[in-house]
Amino acid sequence: MSEAKARTLDLRRFNMRPEDIGLKTQVAGCKAVVLLIDWPQVVVDLEAAGHTQRSIALACGFTDREADMNGKAWVNKLKSGIHSEPKFHHGAMLIGLWSEVVGRHTADLPKVEK
Repeated sequence: MSEAKARTLDLRRFNMRPEDIGLKTQVAGCKAVVLLIDWPQVVVDLEAAGHTQRSIALACGFTDREADMNGKAWVNKLKSGIHSEPKFHHGAMLIGLWSEVVGRHTADLPKVEK
């Protein structure tokens, strides 16, 4: 089994629901509020738990070579807010990693209002 396929199969162990990934809408009175995942905070939480940007990139599906070149830059851009959100696969892997490392359900992801 390829490394990428093995990482994809790892998603099954995370208790994720489709609504935990991406947009959520809550109604506050008559005003709808859109909540987005706070990706910079997700990265900060992982770094606070001892992960490096390289280890985060590896856990999100980047190969060793990609992690050293593109992966660390990708994590850094997420942390700085340059990328508003990751592609689905990398985002799902990042959510799973956050949930596993922080020990909280994906519904507890940090969120910001749009």
